[in-house]
Amino acid sequence: MREYADLFSVDRPAGESGADMYTTVKVPPRQRLSTERIRHRWSQLEVADQLGTTPGNVSRWERGLTSPGPYFRSKLCELFGKSAQELGLTWDESDGLTTYVEGKIADLLASKAHLPAIAAHLIHAHAYEHVPLAQGSFPVALFSPGIGTPPVEYTSTVEDVGSHGYIVVMLYHTYSVPFTVFADGRVALLNEAGIRSENEPAGTSDAQTNQDRNAIGSVWVADARFTLDQLTKLNSDDKLLKT
Repeated sequence: MREYADLFSVDRPAGESGADMYTTVKVPPRQRLSTERIRHRWSQLEVADQLGTTPGNVSRWERGLTSPGPYFRSKLCELFGKSAQELGLTWDESDGLTTYVEGKIADLLASKAHLPAIAAHLIHAHAYEHVPLAQGSFPVALFSPGIGTPPVEYTSTVEDVGSHGYIVVMLYHTYSVPFTVFADGRVALLNEAGIRSENEPAGTSDAQTNQDRNAIGSVWVADARFTLDQLTKLNSDDKLLKT
């Protein structure tokens, strides 16, 4: 599971309580990279050029909006002659907020909203990546979106449920949501068959509408059952999900 991390840490003399001690606030992890860059008197553009990336990426790393991957993390350490921890780039202190959406989903979501392709890539969620899995058992909630709506548009709702101790699994009902991206990169778009109950032509009988809704509903129920079966297998066989 993802969880929030402290932004600040303090040095505390041994044997003294927090109420009456003198504390020295360290540089927050997300400021260490920018502090080191400024110490070298480099601009974000100059750092980006040396790394082979964009100033925008450097800016997002410094603000904790995203985290550099292993390649750029290694390059940053080499460039500044510092460890990942010294630069605030280790999970236990400073991995940035996870991105809202990535890859094809980000591109498709931006297109749906009539925004530039880069727009969805710049949004972050409210959780951190690469933190240890929480110990213990947690209730699982399946989240099914409204017909014709991409599940990612409910992210804030799902984050709130997750923050109360639930593991939330979001379902993409293929052909009933604007897009579904499979693990192999294939994309299935919404089609008329997946939403026909919501676009009935004028004069369609109530009986026909109900029949169409039941047909789509049965597919959604099958999706949920399949997901539950897979989660049960993961919980039994995958050590990451064992409690």
